[in-house]
Amino acid sequence: MSALPRILLITDSSRGIGAETAIRAAERGYWIALNYSSDDDGARKTEETIRESGGKVAAVPADIADPRAVTRLFATGMSRSLLKL
Repeated sequence: MSALPRILLITDSSRGIGAETAIRAAERGYWIALNYSSDDDGARKTEETIRESGGKVAAVPADIADPRAVTRLFATGMSRSLLKL
C-alpha cells in the first residue's frame, strides 16, 4: 500500500515568500495547491518552476478575504485541480 501524498495549500503563493515556500515544499515532495488572488502571471511562473523541477502543483485562484471564495476553494476548485495531478 502506497502512502498518501502530502498536500500543502499555500496562500498568496504567486510571489515573494509564498512562492518561495511553495517551491521549497515541492522540492521536499509535497504536492502544492498554489493559491493566489489576482497575479495570474506570478502564479503561472511559480507553477512552471515547480513543474520543471518535477513537482506536483495545481494553481487554485481565490480571494481568501472573501469567506464564500474560501468555501468554493475547498468545495470545488482545490479538489478538482488536485485530482488532475
